[in-house]
Amino acid sequence: TQIKIHAVGGLSFEFTLNKGQNYFEAQKRIDVQLPDVSPTTIKANDWISQLNDDKLLRTLSIPGYECKEGDKSRLNDLLNMGVRAFDVNELRNGPLHGQDLPQEIINIFNNFLQGHPKEFIILLYDGGADLGIDPEFELKKDNWDNVTVSDVRDGIISLKWSEVLGKDHYEQEGVDGGHWGGENDLPFGYNKRNDALLIPNSEWTVQYRDMEKDATEIITWNKTNYETIIKTAIQEGCIGIVMAPYAGEIYADDATYTYSDLLIQSIIDCNFKLH
Repeated sequence: TQIKIHAVGGLSFEFTLNKGQNYFEAQKRIDVQLPDVSPTTIKANDWISQLNDDKLLRTLSIPGYECKEGDKSRLNDLLNMGVRAFDVNELRNGPLHGQDLPQEIINIFNNFLQGHPKEFIILLYDGGADLGIDPEFELKKDNWDNVTVSDVRDGIISLKWSEVLGKDHYEQEGVDGGHWGGENDLPFGYNKRNDALLIPNSEWTVQYRDMEKDATEIITWNKTNYETIIKTAIQEGCIGIVMAPYAGEIYADDATYTYSDLLIQSIIDCNFKLH
């Protein structure tokens, strides 16, 4: 009998159990010999590839990133780190509400999926044009809660905010949260938070961080959420899509550690915890 092990940092391998031993008794300890891993090994964090096909999308914890102009050069690094959701509004050709993604950016996402066919990528954007892509799946009010991992492997998933809210939150000054169709009792939505995540989270939400705050506050948000998530006694269940500020930047401009890499990995590891 073999068990599949997913360790912190994207290390995955299989371990063969010895015959005649009951490894699943209460308080049973299993000693596992880790494989040899070179510290210089560069490997994409293909964490979705390790998930069962029948896993529901709404039960996943997914690290995301709110892209800024000029972020094209870091997209491959973010994909290799395991980021799988991108708000791409500021990467579009022209102003919000109407322009396609540049073909070179579409190619980055498509090329990654060609090399990693068991993964998927979620692209979030506001109303207007449909980015100039042919998504594998469009998340909508009437389908989001029964989508499985097998439904969307090797494809781009589009999530248009105007479909989610029935209005465009980018046009609404002062709007800092909302739910599908605008009804507060529906179990999907987004929010822009200045405090830590709500954990455990009974809703599958997209959690943004208000990037208008100063760097110290944003980094503190990263650190607080990382420390909260890794405490098993506190973190239970999935935490939805979480945008990680400073993703791909180990240090901020003032050389302060951003905690973004640890936050991203802790979000991924939520998918492999025993609940």
